[in-house]
Amino acid sequence: NSSDFMFQSLALQRRYLDSVGKLSPADEDAVWHVIIRQRAEINERREYCVRLNTTWASAVRLCEVAAEAAFSSGAEHACVTIRTHLDLAHGQVEEARKLSTEADKLLIQTKVLEVERLASTQGPEEEEVPEAYLRED
Repeated sequence: NSSDFMFQSLALQRRYLDSVGKLSPADEDAVWHVIIRQRAEINERREYCVRLNTTWASAVRLCEVAAEAAFSSGAEHACVTIRTHLDLAHGQVEEARKLSTEADKLLIQTKVLEVERLASTQGPEEEEVPEAYLRED
């Protein structure tokens, strides 16, 4: 599921941040490529979740209309069944939303940690000066 993938990606990124300055440039580059691919995958999954949310809202409205129609036509058992399934689905969606919110909080914490760690490894004396400023034209 998307939350598990996000938690795994963030764990990888935190492990990377813990090893900043300890990896060879080639290893650091390889890890960054993985992190970048995973971030792209997370963005794709978020977009997919937005589309699913829209579909979910439409499905809920249809089910509610179907439940009302069933009740109006005397099919009370069908109405109860629809409402029970809707309640179960609502619970699962809420759980997924909670996991997503937790993952988003962890993502923000990881990004803050990333900025702090990278800033601490690049002290003011190590600050990169763009090559254009170093040339004597």
